[in-house]
Amino acid sequence: MKIDRYGNHPNAQETDTMVALVQDVISKSKVQPRPYQQRIVAKTHLMYSGQYKNGAGETEPAARSVMIESPTGSGKTVMGWLSAATLQKRLEQE
Repeated sequence: MKIDRYGNHPNAQETDTMVALVQDVISKSKVQPRPYQQRIVAKTHLMYSGQYKNGAGETEPAARSVMIESPTGSGKTVMGWLSAATLQKRLEQE
């Protein structure tokens, strides 16, 4: 499953829970990710949790891994850190 640097994937659905979780992690850090980075992180967590809807509107099964393809300088390190921190927080809540 791939998402471009703008967080675009046909008919991708974001949930308030994932967005709120990402925002909570951001609020407790000194990092200020760009809006497209926040969208990508939220969508990766939808993929990990099995809540991601594909272009046909069907819910995909939970992904074991997600690849973020993005050009040099677009903040892949920030997105990776934010994804890991958000996943850790989500697992602590369970």
